[in-house]
Amino acid sequence: MRNAKHIPVRARGAFFAVTAIFLAVLFGQWRTQQVAAQTGIVPLYPVPGTAEVDTYPILQARIPGQAGATYQVSFYGRQQAADNTPPFTLGVLPDTQHYSCGAPCGGSPATYHAQTQWLWENQATNNIVYITHVGDLVQNGSNAGNEAEWEIASAAMARLEQPLPGFPEGIPYGVAIGNHDQNSGLGGVGKTFLFNQYFGPSRFEERGYYGGRFGNKHDHYYTLFSYGELDFIVLYLEYQLEPDPIVLDWAEDILAQHQDRRAIITSHYILNTDASFSNQGQLIYDRFKHHPNVFLMLSGHEKREAYRTDTFAGRTIHSIMANYQSDPNGGNGWLRLMRFNPATDTVNVETYSPTLGQYEVDADSLFSFNTPLHGRLFTHIATLDNVPAGSEVQAVWQNLAADTSHEWYVVMDDGQTSLEMPLAQFRTTANPTPPTPPPPTCDTVLTTVADSYVRGGSYGNQNYGTAEQFIVKGGSTEYRRRGYVRFDLTQLTYPQANRATLRLFVGDTQISDPIPVYLRAVANDNWQETSVTWNNSPTTGALLGVDEAEYGRWLTYDITSYVNQELAGNKQLTVSLYDESGTNQEVDIFSREMGIYAPEIALEITCPNGVPTSTPFPTTTPQPLPPTPTASPTPPPPVQFCPLILTPLGDAFTRSGQYAGVNYGSNNTLEIKAGGNSYRRMGYLQFDLQPLNGRAVQSAALHLFPRYTQTASVPLHLRGVGSNWPEMGLTWSNSPVQGTLLGTGAAVQGQWLTFDVTQYTQTSGTTLAFSVYDEANTDALIQFNSREHTADKPYLLVNVACGPTAPTATPTSAPPTATASPTPLPPTPTASPTLLPPTATASPTLLPPTATATHVPPTATATTIPPTATPSPTPAPVLLVRVNFQNSGAAVPAGYVADTGASFGNRNGFSYGWLGSNYNGRDRNSAQAADQAYDTLNHMQVGGNRTWEIALANGTYRVRLVAGDASYWDSQYHLLLEGQTAVQATSSSGQRWHEATVTVVVTDGRLTLSNGASAVNNKVSFIEISTLP
Repeated sequence: MRNAKHIPVRARGAFFAVTAIFLAVLFGQWRTQQVAAQTGIVPLYPVPGTAEVDTYPILQARIPGQAGATYQVSFYGRQQAADNTPPFTLGVLPDTQHYSCGAPCGGSPATYHAQTQWLWENQATNNIVYITHVGDLVQNGSNAGNEAEWEIASAAMARLEQPLPGFPEGIPYGVAIGNHDQNSGLGGVGKTFLFNQYFGPSRFEERGYYGGRFGNKHDHYYTLFSYGELDFIVLYLEYQLEPDPIVLDWAEDILAQHQDRRAIITSHYILNTDASFSNQGQLIYDRFKHHPNVFLMLSGHEKREAYRTDTFAGRTIHSIMANYQSDPNGGNGWLRLMRFNPATDTVNVETYSPTLGQYEVDADSLFSFNTPLHGRLFTHIATLDNVPAGSEVQAVWQNLAADTSHEWYVVMDDGQTSLEMPLAQFRTTANPTPPTPPPPTCDTVLTTVADSYVRGGSYGNQNYGTAEQFIVKGGSTEYRRRGYVRFDLTQLTYPQANRATLRLFVGDTQISDPIPVYLRAVANDNWQETSVTWNNSPTTGALLGVDEAEYGRWLTYDITSYVNQELAGNKQLTVSLYDESGTNQEVDIFSREMGIYAPEIALEITCPNGVPTSTPFPTTTPQPLPPTPTASPTPPPPVQFCPLILTPLGDAFTRSGQYAGVNYGSNNTLEIKAGGNSYRRMGYLQFDLQPLNGRAVQSAALHLFPRYTQTASVPLHLRGVGSNWPEMGLTWSNSPVQGTLLGTGAAVQGQWLTFDVTQYTQTSGTTLAFSVYDEANTDALIQFNSREHTADKPYLLVNVACGPTAPTATPTSAPPTATASPTPLPPTPTASPTLLPPTATASPTLLPPTATATHVPPTATATTIPPTATPSPTPAPVLLVRVNFQNSGAAVPAGYVADTGASFGNRNGFSYGWLGSNYNGRDRNSAQAADQAYDTLNHMQVGGNRTWEIALANGTYRVRLVAGDASYWDSQYHLLLEGQTAVQATSSSGQRWHEATVTVVVTDGRLTLSNGASAVNNKVSFIEISTLP
């Protein structure tokens, strides 16, 4: 008898017994049987046994507990089903490569055919409901163009596709890609060309059990099957020694989307012979262990058999390897039968050979394990934190099936012990109230109709239009590569877009550091995807934007003006992408041929009837059950001022003497110098004031950043000038007449120079312009960053009246139905966003939290019965803005403005953003978070620590900050506001979000959000900022 490979592995984290049970409950795999020793949790609604309940019930319960104590309270539920699923079998085909290879490998195709024939003929006898192949269908993936092995494998698996009673499409099955199935590239085509030819999407995608795939190829995909009351997803991942993180991200999204299905992972190389994880297996386990539905991982590759168990958060994942290719006759036809028995929560693993007609019965070939198989999985509905003892709590359970039975329960936990409510059942009505239809939305996403790249030098006549990625690279002639992308706008029936965002996914970069990618307009739309080359490529035009390429993230560009220009023209839009900085580093961008993450334009469009776009139904933000309010007069709202940053409409410097006719408008510096005739240089800046729209200006300040000063300090004078000059035509000879002196200041290298221009701004019209010069004639050179610079650009900070006098504009989402004061409407967008750097000030102050950190999800509200309230003399805070962190394609929650990762700049009536672009937003679409604000987030530590800021007038603010992730709980949160801790907590399956409400004093014109020292995988969901009287 061979040595058994059944090696249980100790859990990776130490958990107290009660905690382990509690976490298991959270994952919905089983329920604790703890019974209240005293008064337990009481279900209030629906009353247990109630019928005719609506399909959007508000679950209500009362929790007990000790006076003064607070608890975490979680709701779980599932559709009730008859617990009578009979036993069934899952078939597993280990490596069949030697059978396909035949005599040269010591095997025979007949053995392979015998395996699938036996499985098909014995489907009814063994109740085989699904079959999975662990990879290595063939021995030689390419075999010098001889496809005989693929023909054999295809024919053998085709037996399973023949109809059977109850299985009109044959037995559902899937096949993984092994290392021997690779290297099948022909003429430079991908390494899995022949696998995709014989077992690609065309073979599976019309079958009812097919789920979907990553991209156009079938290297990574998933299938779905059900039996009785049990639903499963089987996820197939290609053999990769170093798994692509982008693929694992996709896989995690798929698992989260199907959290109600028990998940099986099939990948060729997960375990070694000694039951240790392979590198790929370890990475898969580490990624997927957080998903409560994953319970089984299957593989081959290594010789013979291995089995291990790993327990994480009270839940066990079973990993099984089987591969018999080293046995006589290429494997002797051994296959695996995994017999599931839901009644006993057991799986019996058997090893059988149709060729030999016998079972293998040693300990590593015949064994069993336990896993919860009763009924459907409980799913998490909501979690409430810091709920006082004696509270009545509630949570909305959404979108239940009509005329079906459901069961739910509540768990309360104080961090040491937990108490569970007995199961409560109810039945939904057969005639539910129809939900309110969603408001109309005309937003849309366009995908590219053509994309390609071109290459210089000796490759100047070569076309790359069919490549799955197009390459961008600056550098010498031979290495230059430029990308072209075209969109067809004719399908849009609207005259203009409120916002248009171009998104391109970076599949790879040559270095880990960010690589700048410049986007330019292209007037010629007549190029063809399959014939464009460097030598016939269209000429590029105006610069539309610059973003930094990093592996696995989206490049994002605001092209609203360009889209509207083309909508008014021929409705064809072309852009080019190139690294104009000449880093000589390659950026690979997914093309439309990849079939996933293709280039796209996300458009926000107002519907013809004037109804703005809004968050899809259902609205899931429940309201707390309030105490009876005490009547009190409503004080008039204080006048509010909204900080607004304007970037220059144009800036340039001029030079005297022989350079008097030279224009320097495209330089990334503004040079200032007094002195001799040929050395004098004067700077000019121009701003568009239309976004103010006549609103009152409280203050205005011009900010300039000296990147270089020839001496320690250089005195400068700021004057008002006429604004009728073009940035690209201004010279010393045609420069405007100097006007009123507005202020003086001293330029110090590396320190921001600020001029108070309040009165000048208040009295100007729709534009204003400045000149900067050294009137003291020190003859020292100063270089300020201009608007063309990548960072530290000039800006005008204006505190402008907001509220009812704000200009009207089309919002991107519906406003809240009720707030403490009107949310400022956005003004007309200004020039490109600019980076707002720190200004040296006194240390910021963060006052102690005004409330205990708590997370009340939008689908649930904790409520206590309070004593009679004593009126407070302190006026309530007035909401200023809610900012939601998300990706650009996600819906914006009602009442919020979106932050999609762009650098700091003016948008949505405010000035905010990241110090350096941070396009790492996510929209989880998870049932764990019914509210869109909780469902979205942005990473704060991908590619380094990220900092976010919003411009605010100096003063005191009440700030609510929420951090979390609906799908993953692998973070140690530590978020700082103005340099002081606001949120610090570790996520878990039961507490995926953490929040705090704090009072913050802003002293430098900006509220700053950054990472704390203990942060690990920090994320932020949304922030709410209110002014304090």
